[in-house]
Amino acid sequence: MTSVRLLAVAVLMTLLATALPTATLAASDTGATATGTADTPLFGRFFGEAWGNRGNVKSAAIGTRLGRAAYQPCPCRGTGGRVLSNNVQQVDAGDVYRAGELVSTAQAEKQSGQRAFAQMTSRIVNVRALDGLITADAIKAVATVNADSTTIRGKGDGSAFVALRIGGVAVNASPGRRIDLPGFGYVVLRDIRSIGNGTSAGGVRVEMMRIVITRANALDIPVGSVLIIGHAEAGYRRIESRAIVSAAAWGSHATSRVGDIENELGRSAAVYLGCHASGTSAGSNRVNSTTVPGVLTNHAVLSELNGSVSPEVATARASSRIENVNLLDGTLTADVIRGVTTVTVSGAGGATSFDGSKFVNLRVLGEAIGDDVAPNTQIAIPGVGTLTLYATKASSNMREAHGSVNMVILNVTSANSFGIPVGTNLRLAHAAADAAP
Repeated sequence: MTSVRLLAVAVLMTLLATALPTATLAASDTGATATGTADTPLFGRFFGEAWGNRGNVKSAAIGTRLGRAAYQPCPCRGTGGRVLSNNVQQVDAGDVYRAGELVSTAQAEKQSGQRAFAQMTSRIVNVRALDGLITADAIKAVATVNADSTTIRGKGDGSAFVALRIGGVAVNASPGRRIDLPGFGYVVLRDIRSIGNGTSAGGVRVEMMRIVITRANALDIPVGSVLIIGHAEAGYRRIESRAIVSAAAWGSHATSRVGDIENELGRSAAVYLGCHASGTSAGSNRVNSTTVPGVLTNHAVLSELNGSVSPEVATARASSRIENVNLLDGTLTADVIRGVTTVTVSGAGGATSFDGSKFVNLRVLGEAIGDDVAPNTQIAIPGVGTLTLYATKASSNMREAHGSVNMVILNVTSANSFGIPVGTNLRLAHAAADAAP
């Protein structure tokens, strides 16, 4: 009898030992705070992003050209003190907006003594907006957050304009200052706002310039357009999670050694979900059309994201849908192109799926390809390069899952009659999602 009792006690202790970590993780998922010694990392995670410029949905083709240029997110777990950066050599949206080099950076780390630090920056040089109505030699947005075991504080120190002029007159950019723009609308300068309550979450969001179009104008910028220049956000939340999901989607995007191609084919209808760790989140973005004469025309670009994290399962889904696609003057046409990526992590492990990805009435070089295309199908385009259709990448194990799809990839390897530079890479219907511990 004694041996049976001892065995029962041993089994009970084993069960408790395996159950306790799960209970702790579940509490973390709800944002419960945790304490630690000066030698242990501060409980919580980072969030934030930086980018040079962006146009909203109402700004139509202008928004496609601007599309969060030089986008740089802040990793949830930080950068280990390293500085991550993303840069774009120039942005050109005609007389509406031009800029020289854009550089965005991220730096974040958990420090000794139960402290954490993060800084996001965005710097743009040689800015010219609204046909020269607004000019600046440089614009810099800086968002910094410091956290310890009791408080989380954000600040925008270091954010500044260099030689800002509006209507040819030097301007004092005091925080939140609003200035009317005759014939266009108004601009808000150096908008710095706190995030969170400073205890369980905190940070700062910096927008150096927000141009709002409220009336018909000589540049034909749609009324309701909003152009944001110089954005940086940094924050910290006292939340840990069993899993973190992220996702991104956009309709079209090109990289090229020639700036005009990248400018005209920025990430159309781009939408991002970064570092989501608890509950559910969703987002979407839409662009009515994209037109680059001789290269690409399409209509109704819709990008959508969903993320969900609970103690039992983490899921992220990204999709991008494009209608009436015409690539390279009929080289590739389709009524609909849709890319979908879904990742899931649960007790059964990680899994990646591309269900929902499809072509409708796809034709290449005038021939019907059919809607059921095998992953990573390649087709040679004489005098241009190579098309890859339904290009997928996936990986998963018992702890995480990753996946991405580009429904069309055009790699330009030859001089061509379209004038597209060799080395240009153009992608349509991009959807990527990740779930990791």
